[in-house]
Amino acid sequence: MAKRIAGTLLEKHGFADQDLFESKHDEICAWADDNAQAILADAFGIGGSALNWTDYWVGADKAGQLSGLCKLAQQEAWTTLGSDNLKEAMKRRISEGVAYKLCPPNPSLEELKKCYGAFLSRLFACQLNKLAIEVEWEVPLPAFSGFIDLVLTRTHIQEQQPSNGVDRSATVVAGPIGSGQRVTAKYYVEVKTRIESIGSILRELQFYKAKSGAPSKKHVLLVCPAHPHLDRVRKQGFTVVVYDKERYKSVKRQRGGISVG
Repeated sequence: MAKRIAGTLLEKHGFADQDLFESKHDEICAWADDNAQAILADAFGIGGSALNWTDYWVGADKAGQLSGLCKLAQQEAWTTLGSDNLKEAMKRRISEGVAYKLCPPNPSLEELKKCYGAFLSRLFACQLNKLAIEVEWEVPLPAFSGFIDLVLTRTHIQEQQPSNGVDRSATVVAGPIGSGQRVTAKYYVEVKTRIESIGSILRELQFYKAKSGAPSKKHVLLVCPAHPHLDRVRKQGFTVVVYDKERYKSVKRQRGGISVG
């Protein structure tokens, strides 16, 4: 059989994707698809550079569970605010809220009282642990007449920032729920079944960053088996996810970690 002539710009630059024709490539793509929520949560972290409570708020809404969560939150808020020992009654939820960057370790109880129902609604949405993520396979990227293995599209709320210079980390997250604009962020995923050359991988990822429209290198993800030099890829600013088919098997994908009462 005659050798296939390079057709895409990526191939013309020497990046022929032979992995595409292997069943292992499909296996890793399917793993990344099935675990997209957990992968983004691990890679970026709530309260970090990408994820916050608004991601989980939109995720709960998309899952059709937001209304129920809000009702539970209002019921608990009503009971808690009627307590004789308000500090003790709020103690557990404050501790849980700190973990999700919803309040400081020692918030003003008077401030928290004013928005306790909204605070619990946000907390329950985070504990449900669902993100609003769409996954597309083999997405065409016209800039180089080629394809990228997966594109993850995350929908979240762009919070309205305070105009008075208030440090958000020192206050309870308050304000009208869902008052910000819903926006999307895209993550471009390249899957490899093996790594033969870190230099070649970096050149390919740099190419994707330049041609995909990704706003930063961290939005370009490499998903591949373990390799001793993957830290060199991370040091260049790209996000690396190590494929392990046993990973995330114990993750609760439906109810999440919500604890009511």
